[in-house]
Amino acid sequence: DWYKPLKIKAAIPVNSTYLVTQSGGTSSTSHTLFSNLINASPSAAAETVVVMQNGGTWIKFQDDFKLDDNLDSGDSYQLDLVFNPDKLIKASVVGASNASILDNANNGIYIPLLDLTPVFHKKSQPAYKESYALTSVGAQFGMRLELYYVDTSNKTILGVDFKTTYNSATASNITHPQKVSFIQTNGDGTIDLQDYQGTAILSGLTRNTAGAATLNCTSAFSATNAFCSSTKAMTYVAPTTSLVQ
Repeated sequence: DWYKPLKIKAAIPVNSTYLVTQSGGTSSTSHTLFSNLINASPSAAAETVVVMQNGGTWIKFQDDFKLDDNLDSGDSYQLDLVFNPDKLIKASVVGASNASILDNANNGIYIPLLDLTPVFHKKSQPAYKESYALTSVGAQFGMRLELYYVDTSNKTILGVDFKTTYNSATASNITHPQKVSFIQTNGDGTIDLQDYQGTAILSGLTRNTAGAATLNCTSAFSATNAFCSSTKAMTYVAPTTSLVQ
């Protein structure tokens, strides 16, 4: 985490136009400045390099992993460091604060830290991703939860990626929740995602079906916020499952 540049190319729809990354720009200690980020076409997006104000991450295995003493000949172990870039880059027009990229009209693009989830498995056993989209009535944000596993019989969770997504009611820059440190399986079969202190971030999730869960705002965002001051009842449809490429 001693040097924190990220190369970014993105076009974010805002109202009837786009905020796009551009090449060049003037870097400062807090952001990269451009003259104008607004463009009518997403194809105008170009690569730029942003030096982050903060950096570094940590990774945690979500379950004990037992090495096979009788590994088949030609097989091996591999560590996938996975993340989903979809909707991670966010933007706001006029009034952006603490944005990684700004222009002279105070339009901004927010670049998150590169947060990787480790999935350790035999090369001969493919990894899968179970993805949930969580929403809450009247909330300014949604959540995306992705659970990674290898064994299709018990689907033991090996990795968790939990992120905030914007929706049509979003009025401010909403951070991502803190990382999941522990997973608790309850007597009714639901699971709780917990922080480093064992406090629930998301509780009551039932896997592989539509359902409801409770988001603990204070634990998720490490503070109370106008957009999430106590708890939020979140609902979700049945998850989609895909092979990790």
